[in-house]
Amino acid sequence: MKNEALTASPSMKFRTSEAAQFGHPSNLKRRGQMPSSPTYDRITPMVAQVLFNPLPYIDRLTRGGFTPDQARAHAEALETAFAESVATKRDLTDVKNELQREISDFKNELQQEIVAVKHELKQDIAGVRQEIAGVKHELKQDIAGVRQEISSVRQEIAAVKNDVLRWTFGFNLVMLGAIFTMLKFLH
Repeated sequence: MKNEALTASPSMKFRTSEAAQFGHPSNLKRRGQMPSSPTYDRITPMVAQVLFNPLPYIDRLTRGGFTPDQARAHAEALETAFAESVATKRDLTDVKNELQREISDFKNELQQEIVAVKHELKQDIAGVRQEIAGVKHELKQDIAGVRQEISSVRQEIAAVKNDVLRWTFGFNLVMLGAIFTMLKFLH
């Protein structure tokens, strides 16, 4: 049963010969027989890229009051969590490549949108220029019309001025004639 605690799950590949030879770490510490091989404390990871040594972890849990089965189950769960939540270099490379593709796609879309907006702006500017040219033409026609009206008003003013001068001159003559006539009668 103790050897099973060391080699329990397929995801935790221990060196079975060492486990059988030395037994459970908590038993070895009590007896003062810790193995001298540095490979005893290492595992060969099958799934995860994180090196997790469950033996000291199991030992700590059993010293803390867990049964060996509970400690083994907890170590297996922790190793599974490490295996499922740790990103490998390949994962990072894949994410990097995907982000680079997305950035490249976004950049291409953005450039296409910029080209489209530039084209729209050029069309809008050309339209505004045509409108401005039309307004200029209308203004020139309006100015020419106003100038003609001013010219005709000047002519009318000149004609009225002549009429007023004639009437004033005629009225003054009539008044002078009336004044002379009254003076003749008074003398």
